[in-house]
Amino acid sequence: MNIISNQDEMSLLDEIESRIGVLEGRGLDVDRFWKTIRAYRRDITDDPALMKDILPHLRRTNDYLFKLIDLDVLPGFDEWIRNPNREHSPEVLFGVMWSLEINNEGRVTPPLWEVSWIANTGELYAHNREHTNWFILLGIFKTREEVDQAMCGWDDSKLANNDDLYHWAKRLDNITD
Repeated sequence: MNIISNQDEMSLLDEIESRIGVLEGRGLDVDRFWKTIRAYRRDITDDPALMKDILPHLRRTNDYLFKLIDLDVLPGFDEWIRNPNREHSPEVLFGVMWSLEINNEGRVTPPLWEVSWIANTGELYAHNREHTNWFILLGIFKTREEVDQAMCGWDDSKLANNDDLYHWAKRLDNITD
């Protein structure tokens, strides 16, 4: 059986490329994703049997890209944070070990994000620590009391999903709707 001819696996590559294109269209630097996917296409063209080894990584990459798009990851953090209302405001840090990817053992995997609330603007945001110019606006909470209530339990290691940024972002969506 020629693995490269499997339509599902090739359409997965196409879907990943489409998602990379969406993020690129938003102005995000996605060069590393393009390089990885092009290398995978080249490798499986040269040796179709490699697809079985590459497939789990492709599925994780596709899931990660979906989350980036769904959460509306934005470029321009450096410029955004320099706004005087944000730059000179006190912030409340809600951790620096957030991830969009949780491994099979339930542990976070890089890249990691930090989550902070800006007192002057009420903005709760996540900032990517690897792609330092990427960020997600998670919600607006006018007071410290509101944001503390919304983030209640984030630091409780006994809670499931306590460091899963995607889970928390969806939870916050439900609160702010």
